[in-house]
Amino acid sequence: MKQGKKLVGMGVLCTLAATSTFGATITFAPTNASVTAGTPITTDLELFWAVPVFNSHNATILLGSNDATDLSFSIDAAWTAAFTTVPAVVVEEFGNFAQEVTIRGEGNTLPGSQTSVMVGTLTIDTTGMANGNYSVGVDDTVSELEIFDEETVYDSISGAFSFTIVPEPATLSLLALGGLAASRRRR
Repeated sequence: MKQGKKLVGMGVLCTLAATSTFGATITFAPTNASVTAGTPITTDLELFWAVPVFNSHNATILLGSNDATDLSFSIDAAWTAAFTTVPAVVVEEFGNFAQEVTIRGEGNTLPGSQTSVMVGTLTIDTTGMANGNYSVGVDDTVSELEIFDEETVYDSISGAFSFTIVPEPATLSLLALGGLAASRRRR
């Protein structure tokens, strides 16, 4: 009797583990950038997950920023190859951010040990942005990797990219000259 309860308990734990969230992550390369306003920023995205994919899989990644002037995205060939059932697409539809890009795909059978795939390249237009620190983030309430094998595993996807808009060197030089002129007047 006790042995039967143990087996049932282990079966429930295995089922819970198979259907729980393990957490997938988007990494950015480079991880941050410093540019003057008007200089576009590019960063490559790669998706990592914990459970090897043996059967079919779906993914939705929502990238967004409330500060960036414009975001654009080009899909990597590895992402297109990994999501062949429904071709990978870039759509804009959720409206969670002022600027956003959503990448989707459905596919079958990645190599059994694969736990990452290149997603593509994000380009951030910084035209007209004020000096300061900004970020582009993955909305983990929408972004999700679904892995279908014997059980379904849902991985919420998280990640962020930070960037800084810095003054132009000419502006800094003018500020320094103005400071020198002001200090001369005081003497």
